[in-house]
Amino acid sequence: ALITSLVFVPGRNLLALGDAEGALTLWPLAEGTDRPPRTLPGHDGAVDSLAASPSGTLLASSGTDGTIRLWDLADPAVPARPITTLPGAEITEETHPDPVGTVLRRVAFHPDESMLAAPRAVSEGSRHGALRLWRITDPRQPEAVEPTESILPECYKELISVAFGASGRTLATSCIGFGPQVTLWTTDTTRPHARRDLLQGGQGAGTLRFLPGTRRLLHATANGVTTWLADDAPREGAAGSLGERPGGFYISTVFANGPRRLLAYQGSTHGALWELTEPGGQRLLSNLPGSGTVGAGGLAFSPSGAILALGEVENGEPVLRLRDTGAPDAPELVTVSEVGRATDVSFSRDGRLLAVADNNGDGDENPQIRLLDVSDPRRPAQLAAMPARAFSVAFSPRDDLLVATVMDTLLAWDVSDPRAPEPLPEQRLTRGSTVARAVFSPDGLLLAVADFSERLRLWRVAEGRLAGEPTLLYEEGGSHPVAFAPDSRSLAWANTGEGHVQLWDLSTPATPQWRASFGHYGRSKPDSVAFSPHNSGTLLVAADSIELLVTDPDWIIPGLCSGVGDTITPAEWEVHVPGMPYAPPC
Repeated sequence: ALITSLVFVPGRNLLALGDAEGALTLWPLAEGTDRPPRTLPGHDGAVDSLAASPSGTLLASSGTDGTIRLWDLADPAVPARPITTLPGAEITEETHPDPVGTVLRRVAFHPDESMLAAPRAVSEGSRHGALRLWRITDPRQPEAVEPTESILPECYKELISVAFGASGRTLATSCIGFGPQVTLWTTDTTRPHARRDLLQGGQGAGTLRFLPGTRRLLHATANGVTTWLADDAPREGAAGSLGERPGGFYISTVFANGPRRLLAYQGSTHGALWELTEPGGQRLLSNLPGSGTVGAGGLAFSPSGAILALGEVENGEPVLRLRDTGAPDAPELVTVSEVGRATDVSFSRDGRLLAVADNNGDGDENPQIRLLDVSDPRRPAQLAAMPARAFSVAFSPRDDLLVATVMDTLLAWDVSDPRAPEPLPEQRLTRGSTVARAVFSPDGLLLAVADFSERLRLWRVAEGRLAGEPTLLYEEGGSHPVAFAPDSRSLAWANTGEGHVQLWDLSTPATPQWRASFGHYGRSKPDSVAFSPHNSGTLLVAADSIELLVTDPDWIIPGLCSGVGDTITPAEWEVHVPGMPYAPPC
């Protein structure tokens, strides 16, 4: 019978073949072996694709009959044993005019063998695309993993080829969608999602393969082989991913300043507490409740990182909780009964005070900014309350200054006596700007206030007061998320209209200098940014997913150089740059 697919089985000296009649043949390749090939009944149609797991213990086969079969190869003395049959996608004259004459690679194992990428049948009007991922931690009971709905335009008709990158964080697919398409997917999340289209039409769908140990993705079509430098990261330039973005109008992200490298995020649907590990990894410590509102609730670490304050929802009612980050699963320390809907929270520099923007929204009480004594986190006590419907609150890390943003206005208090906060002069923001966020620099000498009116204001802070007139920056397209680097000399500012992040040099605060724009997110707008206090070059960005970006030029430049291929040789330099000393860019 005509051979339609083949694969070498790692570590087994075995070649697996699939034929046009649906049979599987296992062909021993060890030198001097006298073991004959074994032919097994497989599919009711041609075997269009085969994949062997990295350990050589599993084999997956895809057939034109619309089934996927998993086979057990663990025992070399026993022929391949069928484990389970899964739904796949038929190949017919209508969907594929030449199913036997075209090379397909429609199944692939994740490098750690936890997942299988395979085809899915697409019915008329289906909300799902032609790619299906199976979690095969137990190969006898695979579980379907649904990608996010961004799959629809990327791979909605027919899957041609799949390939996982070396770390398993990237999956490449070649599909028939709106014409042939090659797409990179992020797979190290609870719900995989598409992050970049490499090709739309023109060259044909073709088959894919990552070169082992490299970032190079080979794409073979009738026109030849195209090589892509496909970074095995959640997004080109990203160093890591913490999963899909929570639901909600906006989300909150925050790093802890203590000895542990903790970070947390939250939206309306859920949140999470993570610890960054070395080298470049991350560990999920706890899944956190969502705010239950249109956006995130208040979210802040105490200065030591030992306590996490979080606005949550319980039985449909908003609550504020303090959680212990040092215990497994970050258990609750206390529910603060005085507080309703905590829109924002901030700890004082010594961690003894907690400011809460309490916008309970039930109409029974006026919204307030509450000052709580949390020196004993299990027994918080209210010290003062100032009437205001605030969107954000922030304590200065340097002195006893507290600020809050309300409609069109920046409020401020001297809280050296927290039982009797002293109001300070108000500052006008952009007229009509209903939402703004205030952030202090880590050294406490600057305050940045970004609003939805495309403006960012920078105030100097001196002796616990805002000093002079602010420096005004204007950004077309809308802005809001803002974060200072640990050295207080750099500022990240997310453009929510254009979908990218800007980096500004604040060495001279009166005349900020633009340094770079990066992380272009297209339709998915970044709505939260945060710098790691442990590494000035690590920036957390929340867009369609939660990603860690590296902004340090000392890290970026070597990465760029490693991706450009061969640098210019001395002989080439002499031809193209005659008379100049040899100084290659990399």
